Amino acid sequence: MASNHPKSAWRILYGLLAFLSAMIVCLGVYSQVISDQTSNRVFSETGPFEQASPILWLALGALVVALAQRLDAITLSTLVVCAACAAREWDLHKAFTGYSVVNPGFYITSEFPIHHQLIGGALVALLAASSGVLLWHAWRVWPRGRQPVAPWIWALGIAGVMLVGTKLFDRAPAILAEDFEIVLSPAMSRL
Repeated sequence: MASNHPKSAWRILYGLLAFLSAMIVCLGVYSQVISDQTSNRVFSETGPFEQASPILWLALGALVVALAQRLDAITLSTLVVCAACAAREWDLHKAFTGYSVVNPGFYITSEFPIHHQLIGGALVALLAASSGVLLWHAWRVWPRGRQPVAPWIWALGIAGVMLVGTKLFDRAPAILAEDFEIVLSPAMSRL
């Protein structure tokens, strides 16, 4: 299948995949050979990985603009999603109200002022609309005899899967312990 996208865009995507694969292997090995104290320091909320995450989300947004070479609804939607993910990593979703504006509980109580709920709701609606635009476009251009999927859609999809996957791995030990009384060994918790 011939691609309508520059070879450099595909090289960037393949390079990104190779880098992510190498990082996964390195982090898996690293987590097994370092001490618990070092692991806690490196992977804590104030550690280098958590501090780099929002910057990497913003870099992904810049990469999308560079690959797309235009500012249309799709590119702008991607920028909104990347900025929202960076803001989430910086805990800005709680900065305005002290409570997460992406949590449904924020909107079903009178504990928070209505103007906070309206502003938070508008931001969440913008994020939902942007995500919807991206999902619709990805569905629309998915190869069914049409144009091939652009490298930036793959990059964004990979980032989204990584976000969900890493959040599951991050929260799994606490959820297992609190909800199911299953306590993982320290070695398993570090994975």
